[in-house]
Amino acid sequence: MRALLLSEYKKLSVVDMPTPEMGDDDVLVRVRACGICGSDIHGYDGSTGRRIPPLVMGHEAAGEIAQVGAAVTNFRTGDRVTFDSTVSCGSCDYCTRGQINLCDNRMVLGVSCGEYRRHGAFAEFVSVPARILYPLPASLPFEHAALIEAVSVAVHAVNRKVPKPTDTVLVVGCGMIGLLASVLGVASGLCLSLVLTGVINRAFFGWTIQLAFPWRSLAWTPLWIIGAAIVAGWIPAWRAGRLDIAEAVRSE
Repeated sequence: MRALLLSEYKKLSVVDMPTPEMGDDDVLVRVRACGICGSDIHGYDGSTGRRIPPLVMGHEAAGEIAQVGAAVTNFRTGDRVTFDSTVSCGSCDYCTRGQINLCDNRMVLGVSCGEYRRHGAFAEFVSVPARILYPLPASLPFEHAALIEAVSVAVHAVNRKVPKPTDTVLVVGCGMIGLLASVLGVASGLCLSLVLTGVINRAFFGWTIQLAFPWRSLAWTPLWIIGAAIVAGWIPAWRAGRLDIAEAVRSE
């Protein structure tokens, strides 16, 4: 299969790799769309230590099942699916209580941190346990389905304390999760002041510049979100190397 390999920090290449091996409880997913997470960018430049090369990154993905393991009964070849980014064991005390984020044996797709290496979804195929799969309706484009993992983070954040219509909410950060949390807050009925802040230049002579956008009219929300995203999300992403990753793909 073809895959986008981080062979060393700041070096990505499209290479031929063996198709991932499967266990009896696994499925092989043909990746149709995969997002670029902020953690992938920090993995690209080596700033986190959790993407040690060589590694295939990527964990926000969707696709269709190409093959199922011998013990898989609830999915079949051709099913449209997305999956959790955390590969939990399914059998520890935390997993049996539904707290898979605390799983004793958890791994994350597209992560290599010294304790383990788990290739991710910047590839034609990825192997994952059937227990972390979620079926997709035929009407949902794969490009949209690849956002589900990120959207679920924002949904969980808002659901931890659903704001009342009279609440004032501060969302710190204009990255993807911050913007999603803002949209979900509005969708849940929040209609008063919402303030976004975002770092737009972290290397301006050692200073950190921040912008804050308050508004009180729900009708203006989309305009402000777009403006905040362009200034506080797109510029740092460019500086951090998001476009370098896209360029590496195009050059191959």
